[in-house]
Amino acid sequence: MALDSICGDPFWNSSISWDVEKPHISQCFQNLVLVLGSCGVLWIVAPFEIPKILKAHGNPTPWTRLQVCKMALKWVLLIISSVDVSKAVYSYTNDPKIGLDGILSSSAYLITIVLTIIITLMCKRRGIRVSLALPSFWMTSTLATLISIYSDIQEFEEDDWIKVTSLVDDSLVFFISIIQLVFSTIADAPAQTHARAPKDQCPLEGASLPSRLTFTWLLSLLKKSVQNSLHQDYLTPLCSDLKSSKIVKSFNELCYTASRKSSFLDEETENLIDERPGSESQESNEINFNYTYPEGKSLFTILLRISRNFLTLASILEVVYTLLYFLPVYILSLLLDNEKETQEWHNYLYASALFTTLVFSSFADSQRKYYGLMGALRIKTAVINAIFEKALKVSKQSKYIKQLITIDCDNVFQMVCVSSEIWGGPIRLLIGIYILWSFLGPSCFVGIASAMILIPMNIIVEQLVGRFQKKLLGKRNERINVLTEFLQGIKVLKFYAWEEYFFEKIVSIRKTELSEIRKAEFLRMAFRFLFLSSFSVVLLVTFSSFILMGNSLDAQTVFVSFFLIWLLRTPFRSILHLLAHFIQGFTSIKNIQAFLEGKELISISTKEETHG
Repeated sequence: MALDSICGDPFWNSSISWDVEKPHISQCFQNLVLVLGSCGVLWIVAPFEIPKILKAHGNPTPWTRLQVCKMALKWVLLIISSVDVSKAVYSYTNDPKIGLDGILSSSAYLITIVLTIIITLMCKRRGIRVSLALPSFWMTSTLATLISIYSDIQEFEEDDWIKVTSLVDDSLVFFISIIQLVFSTIADAPAQTHARAPKDQCPLEGASLPSRLTFTWLLSLLKKSVQNSLHQDYLTPLCSDLKSSKIVKSFNELCYTASRKSSFLDEETENLIDERPGSESQESNEINFNYTYPEGKSLFTILLRISRNFLTLASILEVVYTLLYFLPVYILSLLLDNEKETQEWHNYLYASALFTTLVFSSFADSQRKYYGLMGALRIKTAVINAIFEKALKVSKQSKYIKQLITIDCDNVFQMVCVSSEIWGGPIRLLIGIYILWSFLGPSCFVGIASAMILIPMNIIVEQLVGRFQKKLLGKRNERINVLTEFLQGIKVLKFYAWEEYFFEKIVSIRKTELSEIRKAEFLRMAFRFLFLSSFSVVLLVTFSSFILMGNSLDAQTVFVSFFLIWLLRTPFRSILHLLAHFIQGFTSIKNIQAFLEGKELISISTKEETHG
């Protein structure tokens, strides 16, 4: 291997590292995989956080005991890593056969510690209270150092000073990494000049990475909802990315070609965004509403640009979630493989890997949905504001504008929420079918065919329910008309004693109405029962066809196939709804764009002057 030329010992030897009761991990593997891998995590995540830090313009956070401890421990790690580099260079100079892997790993760790110091100082200077990149490095560094300590204990010799110092260094790095991991989850104190009460702060400003992953920053609000009913005083302010003032300004900059001539409106918008007190009103202000939505400019493209950061992050998390989605299946197949002779510790390793993969897959799933929801919320805010602004300058009916706000905006919101799943769902479905085919062969297509039958059945059921709904609406309108006529002519009915006749007529209409409701609900419940039991039906059909083809079922085939079919439920169900969401969403976007491009009333230009 090419890696063996860099190292003094083999990179990987399964006879001593895997197929033994007590595994031995080579020094080359520790240096090139564990150390460089943990450092690589920070270098991968840092490019996403550094631009965010540079965009922040807050006041520096004060030096507290927490920040002093963080910085002091980082300087201790810097000294230890410098000693490790010197030790690696000295060892390689005396014996070049040991390889360059020690110099590479210690140098990479030294540079990474310098990067952690730079990120910490940048966050402090820009007023950012929590770094989201550093906890990932400290967590991976702790795990890598723990494995190195295990290897050092196995090779420990009291007479060898290099191994003694290696064990001491790894132990110090391990304990400092644990402390740094704990400290990185604690937010620093806010800047004193802009210190606000907790109720005036966005909860995400001081939320650490674990808090964001587990959504524990919502616990304070949830506790209040348990004790009392929620009201407006309990709600915390929105973060700057979700404030309507900032979203509207971005939409106007992307949308409108004519600039507003009103310096009063521009100054007011800037004050709302920057939240800087002490602004003074202008003495002469001109308000001009003479701007229109540019014709021929795609509204869909503009909306995507408004939330491109959130949607891009949601797409990246969709890729991560897709990669992690079927990894537990492979681990489970290794755990249930009886053909290979495995050591006892392999099973513990597989079980731990299975649990870890499921946890991180759940994190990726929840975060991709969260960022997709935030992106959809920004788009919905911009669209509703544009409709309200346009409604003041057109003569459309109120019912049409209400439909745009309540129905079309919600359709666009729902479409953007699931935008990343439109390509992630089919990819997961195809990958799952391929893996299922590798375990069950052609019999897997029998189960898939039985599941595909539900698609036309769903269409038929929806059409039948729609017919029942039309009949129901007709009977309901008829009943309301009869009741209205009954109440308006109550004196005549009393005079001629026609109450019983009208009562029987209303009751018969109501019975017909209830019959239509009953038919629709029975049909829905029958299809819902069939849909919920489809998982068991697919399993039964798949395993039956697998046995009828002359194959035998074992534990690995049964449990892995069961797990695969269970995982395929989610993308299969989502595909049934994704197309409907996108068709409705694009139709609503066309309706909204046509409304924004519509002709306006005569432009209104007013001039307000105040004399001081």
